[in-house]
Amino acid sequence: MYVIMETGGKQYKVQQGDVLTVEKLDAEAGDTVEVTKVLALGQPGGFTVGKPYVENAKVVLKVVEQGKGEKILVFKYKPKKKYRKLRGHRQPYSKVVIDGIYVDGVAQAAAVDEATAEAKPAKEAKPARRSKAAEAKAAEEAKPVGEAAVAEEVAVSEAVAAQEMQAAEEVKPVNEATVAEEAVASEAPAAEEAAAAAASSAEEAAAEEAPATEEPAADGARDE
Repeated sequence: MYVIMETGGKQYKVQQGDVLTVEKLDAEAGDTVEVTKVLALGQPGGFTVGKPYVENAKVVLKVVEQGKGEKILVFKYKPKKKYRKLRGHRQPYSKVVIDGIYVDGVAQAAAVDEATAEAKPAKEAKPARRSKAAEAKAAEEAKPVGEAAVAEEVAVSEAVAAQEMQAAEEVKPVNEATVAEEAVASEAPAAEEAAAAAASSAEEAAAEEAPATEEPAADGARDE
């Protein structure tokens, strides 16, 4: 069973036990409030519409808490008038629970709703959708691993290891020859510098000895 009631200028479709938030009521937490503005009444035997309200019908609300909603900003301005105003607002509300529904002073049991729910077939829960990547991964994991596949993987890994070893052996002699060439190239300039230094020292020594031999000959010529 359900009713359509009006409170705070708004309409709500409720059943017994529902929890909802309505415009602030003049009551404290734990108090009960009666709402007599029942617009329509739904029962297994039929649907009753009020003119404008259903007679002798009321909904009892139990206030759970009083609070305020999220803050909103209200900005006002007038162009070319230097008029700017910024205000914040939090709308007060009352959180209530539907404590009872009464028609002609008789409380309407919630068992009627349970019977109606049992009459309807329950919907089967749909499985959660998975992405294509997750489905592909699940399919690979579901594949049986045979001995042939294992042997193939082992052979491939061995072949890769052999290729790596061969490449390392080919690179090693090349590296040794490169090192030897670099050593020879580094020694060549040093040998050339040493030879040039020796030649220059020999030339200097010969130049120093030449004047010493020529001086006695000049002395003899003077004596004659």
